[in-house]
Amino acid sequence: MHRFAVAAMLLGTLVGAQVKADVISSLFSTGFNAGGTLATEGSVDAHWTIVSNAGGTGSTAYITTTDGFPIGAWIPNQPNGQWIQPTSGSTDTHVPGVYTFQTQFSLAGFEANTASIQFTAAADNRITDVLINGFSTGFTWTGASGSGDAYASFSPQFTISNPAFFQNGINTLQFVVENDGPPNDPTNPTGLLVVLSGTANPVPEPSTMILVGLMGAGAFAVRRIRRGKNAA
Repeated sequence: MHRFAVAAMLLGTLVGAQVKADVISSLFSTGFNAGGTLATEGSVDAHWTIVSNAGGTGSTAYITTTDGFPIGAWIPNQPNGQWIQPTSGSTDTHVPGVYTFQTQFSLAGFEANTASIQFTAAADNRITDVLINGFSTGFTWTGASGSGDAYASFSPQFTISNPAFFQNGINTLQFVVENDGPPNDPTNPTGLLVVLSGTANPVPEPSTMILVGLMGAGAFAVRRIRRGKNAA
C-alpha cells in the first residue's frame, strides 16, 4: 500500500479517536442536588426551575415526597430521577394551567452541532411540548391511555439531535406541562419526572487540527506531482 494511503488511514483513526462523543456532564435529570446526587425528598432541585407557573408560587422546583398523595397514582421516584413540583408538601394541589419546567446546560468545549439528548418522561397531567433553545421538538406525552394520565407511566424514549437546535455555550431545555382541574382531575396536583442523558463531540485538540491541515496540504502536493508526471 502507498505510504500516503497508510498515513491517511492512520490520520483517520487518530481523528476518530479525538472526536468520540463525551457525556454532557452539566445536564441533569429531575431531582438532583448541586453535588450531582439524588436530592432529599422535599428539598429544592438544584438544576431545574419553573419559568411559567399557573399557580403563581414562584420558580422553585421541589422534589416530591413519596410517603403520601399523589404518589399513589404517580409512578415512583427512580434511582436516576425524581418527581419535581411547584410546592414542597406531600399532599399539595395546584391551580389548573400551564407549568413550564426548565433546566440549562453548557456545551462549552463541545461541538454544539453534534449534541444529542435522550430522555423519557412522566407528568401530571400531560406534556404538551419540549423545547430546546426555544425550538419545539414536537414531543408530547398524554399517557398510555391518551387521556391525560401521563403520570402513570413513562413516555417512550425520545431523542433530540437536530444540529440547528443546539448552540455554543449555555443551552435551555424546557418541558411544558398542562395541569387539569375538575372535573377531569378533581385532585389536580402537577409535577414532572424526567430521566435524561446527553452526549456531544468535544472540540478537537489544536494538535489534531494542525495535523489535519498538514495532511491536507500533503495530499494536495501529491496530487500536483502526479498531475505533472501524467502530463509529462
